[in-house]
Amino acid sequence: MLKRIKDYFEKTKVKIFRLEISLKSLIKLALLYLVILILPKVFHMSLKQTVIFLILFCVVYVGIIFIVSLAPFSFRWIKEHLNWLLLPFVPVAVLIVIFLFISLFHFQGNKEITRADVLAFSGDYISFVGAFCLGYFLYLKDLERDRKEKRIQIRLLLDSLEIANRSLMRIKHAVSTIPEVEDVDKKLEGKFRTIQYDQRWRLNYYAYESLMGPNHELKDSIEKFWEMVEYVNNNLQAGKVLNAAEICGEYIKETSIFAIQGYDFLEISLILSSAGNEFWIPTRKGFLYQKETIKQIENLKEKYYGVIENYIYNYMVKASLTSLENNEEIQRSTVEWLCENSEEIKEYIKFDMTRKRAVSRAVFECSVQFEKSSSRLSYCWGTYSLRM
Repeated sequence: MLKRIKDYFEKTKVKIFRLEISLKSLIKLALLYLVILILPKVFHMSLKQTVIFLILFCVVYVGIIFIVSLAPFSFRWIKEHLNWLLLPFVPVAVLIVIFLFISLFHFQGNKEITRADVLAFSGDYISFVGAFCLGYFLYLKDLERDRKEKRIQIRLLLDSLEIANRSLMRIKHAVSTIPEVEDVDKKLEGKFRTIQYDQRWRLNYYAYESLMGPNHELKDSIEKFWEMVEYVNNNLQAGKVLNAAEICGEYIKETSIFAIQGYDFLEISLILSSAGNEFWIPTRKGFLYQKETIKQIENLKEKYYGVIENYIYNYMVKASLTSLENNEEIQRSTVEWLCENSEEIKEYIKFDMTRKRAVSRAVFECSVQFEKSSSRLSYCWGTYSLRM
């Protein structure tokens, strides 16, 4: 309900003279007008008081915007330094409690506990708290050292990935400069060695998980990259440079355009770079996991379910197929057809071809629905089948 109201305010446009402004922005302007112009009159403020009020209001408003914009950084910084922030409060709290006890407790008559006894006990207790704080300080230093070591491991993993990626780009560039495909292997023979990388990269990845939490999609994406590097190395050893370049190109095409989950190489680099730096680097979630993308996928599913089902059905009938295990082929064909024939999708991917991943995801999720919703098709364990 709240989401619908929010969408209504954001999407509803109000035309004022020749300007179109969203209802949400109009309400914000009305509230600002109310605060800046109406409140001083309601409280009968003088000119001097009004000026001071407006200055304070502007300072508070800018401060709130500044705090909200730095909220992710503040959250990470507080999370990592919370123990350090709490450390000075322990001795201060102890001293306050002792001071209040001595000040408020009346030592009169023949009481067994005297002020001297309380002071002696307080001294011993403060010594204990001091020893505790020192031990806790050393413990926090160890945690900080461990965190730095893990960040170094993450940066080593990132360096290994980027070095391998640069080697792959050099191979692709060298192949692209040779016009005759048949001459590629002969002309580039012996010019490229196999790409070296740390086979124990998982140890560095687990440093990321222990610092930032588990991310199975990231791990799978990194594994996919290294598997591709292994295939490239096998072809380089056999002298098949052209095949190596094609494998690299197919990986880029699959992860950047047709992937239905995980991250492409750029997103992997940004995630690891953010985790491996001492200072926070603002990064967005992977494209497929952003709210805007999820919303777009739902929109595409709702609008194009029937179109997708009909295209896949016709594809299988024309090819005289009753079942098809190579789901990637038909899904890619469906995505390309939608991108060529839908004006809405054309506009959506116009300036960013990686947005095709949202279309690919929509095609996949519609396919999953065939089992329950389609009378003509079924999709189970990656296999399309015609219902008999």
